[in-house]
Amino acid sequence: MSSWVRKGFGKSKRTFVSAALLALMVLLNITGCAGNPAVNQEAEELSSNNPVNAPVIIKYTVSNPIEILDIKEDPAADTTPEAVRDGDFFSYNYIQIKGLKDSAVEKKINDKLLEAYQDMKVQDLPPYRGIKARIPEGSAIVQENIYMMVTGNFNHILSVMIQKNTTYAAGNQEQTMTEEELKYFNNTQYVSEAASLNLDLNTGEEITLEDLFCDNVDYLEILNQNLKSYLAANYAEDEGYYYTMSGDLKLVSPFQGLTGDQKFNIYPYGIGFLMDYETPQFDTRMMAMTISLSFSEIGDTIAVTERFYDENTDLFLSDKAPVKSLSFKYQTQDVGGNDYYKDGNLNIYTNWRFSSKLPEELQRLLISYTEVKPEEVQDIKKKLEAFSQEELAQRGEGSYENSVYADFIGEYVNVSHMIYTSIPNYFNSKLEYHCYGLSPLKELELEDLFLAGFEYKPLIVEAMKKSLLEQVRNSGISNAEEPDEAEVLKYYNGISGFNLSPDSVVIPVYGLKEEQMNYTMVLDIPYSEFGCDNMTIFQ
Repeated sequence: MSSWVRKGFGKSKRTFVSAALLALMVLLNITGCAGNPAVNQEAEELSSNNPVNAPVIIKYTVSNPIEILDIKEDPAADTTPEAVRDGDFFSYNYIQIKGLKDSAVEKKINDKLLEAYQDMKVQDLPPYRGIKARIPEGSAIVQENIYMMVTGNFNHILSVMIQKNTTYAAGNQEQTMTEEELKYFNNTQYVSEAASLNLDLNTGEEITLEDLFCDNVDYLEILNQNLKSYLAANYAEDEGYYYTMSGDLKLVSPFQGLTGDQKFNIYPYGIGFLMDYETPQFDTRMMAMTISLSFSEIGDTIAVTERFYDENTDLFLSDKAPVKSLSFKYQTQDVGGNDYYKDGNLNIYTNWRFSSKLPEELQRLLISYTEVKPEEVQDIKKKLEAFSQEELAQRGEGSYENSVYADFIGEYVNVSHMIYTSIPNYFNSKLEYHCYGLSPLKELELEDLFLAGFEYKPLIVEAMKKSLLEQVRNSGISNAEEPDEAEVLKYYNGISGFNLSPDSVVIPVYGLKEEQMNYTMVLDIPYSEFGCDNMTIFQ
C-alpha cells in the first residue's frame, strides 16, 4: 500500500493518545513555573469583577503583543521521496504563544491549545447526517490536514479556530488507487470539521458566548433575532443552498435559535458561529462553515473591548507601544445602481454603491460624484478621432468608467471615487479617496488625524520616497536611485485625500506615468509608523 494512503483513526489510537496527553499535561503541571502572583491576582480581579453595561461604542481594538508560534508536527524524520510526497497530503500544525509576564497563565493557555489540537487529531469520523452511507467503515484517508489559526488577538482576548480537512477514498476500499487517481482525488469524499477556543489572557480561562455581551442585555435574544434576519435575507430557508465563503448552508428545519454552548470565534469585527454536525438544523454538506455577524449589526451591546481589558494592566513582556486598529463597521450597501450609454465610439459606465444609513448630505455628495463631466468626455472623444474605424474595430473602442463607493470605519466614512479611461495605446487610472467625520459631518484633512505639534509629514514623505523607488525598480530598473526631494514633494503637495483602513492610512498619489499609462500609486502606511498615541482617531 502506498505510504500516502492511511486508515482512519480507530478507538485504540484515541485511547493511547489521550492517555499520553494526560500524562504529559500532569508532568508539565508538576514542573511548570508558578508565574507572577501579583500580575495574576490583578488580572483575575479584572476578569471576574468588571461589570459592563450597554451601550458600549467600539471605536478601536488594541492588539496583544504576544508571539504566535506555528508548530509543525513531524511524525517521522524520513526524507525519502515517498515520505516527502506523503507530507504534501498529510500535514499537522498547531500553535503556542509566548510573551505573557505570568508564565503560569501562559503555560495554562498553551496546554489548552495543545489539548484542543490533540482532540481534533484523534477524533473519529464526525457524526454528520448520512456520512456512513458516503464513507463506509474502513475507508482509507488519502489526504488530511489539521491546523490552527488565530481569528482574534486583541484586548486581552485570544480566539483560535482548529480546522480539520479530511479526504476519504470512499470508492476505493482495496486501496488500489493509482498515483494519478490520488492526484485528482477521484472517487473520494471530502469532510471538514472545526472547533474553537476563546481564552482570557488575564487568567487562561475560556470565554463563553455570554461573556462577549454586556451584562444588562439578553444576549441570546439579540443573537437569534439577528441570525433569523440574516438567514431570511440570504434565502437559507429555500430549497437550495446558500453559498458562503466557508461552505454551503441550508436550513433543513425551522430555525430554533442558538444556545449558550454554541461554538464561536471572535474576530476584530464581529463573531463567527461554527455550523457543523452539532447544529443539525443546518445542512452544511459535511463541512464546517461559519456564519458571521459584525459588531455593528449586533449593536452597542458587545463587551469584548471592555470586559477583559484595562489599559493600566500590563500582561505582556513586550515594552513596545500599543498597536491599535479601527473597528470596521459593516452596513448593508442598499443604495446603488449602474448606468451605461454610448457617445460615438466612447462607452460610458457609471457605478455607485453605499448605505442608506449615511447622512443625507453625504449621500447627495456621493451622487454628485457619479455625474459624468462633459469636458472629460469631450477630451477622450477628441483623442479617439485620431483612430480610424478599422483601427477601433481591431483594437477596441474607448471607455470611461466612473465608480463611487462608501463604507464605515470606526466613527468615520471612507469614500472611494475611481475614474478609469482607456483608448487604444493609452490608459488612465485616477483614484480619489475622501474620509468624513460624522459628528459633525466634515471631510478630514491629513492634519486632522494627528495631535497638534506632531510631525507627520516627514513620515509620509519617506513612505512616498520608498514607494516611488519600488515602482521604478519593479519596472525593471534594478539599480534606480531614490527620487529627488523636489519630485517627492510635488507628489506630496498633490495629495487630495485619504481613506482609513483598520490598520493604516491609505493615501492615493495620482499622476505617475509609464509608457502609454497614467496611474495612481497607493500608499498604505500603518498607524504604528506614526505611533497610535499620536493620532486623534485613537483618543
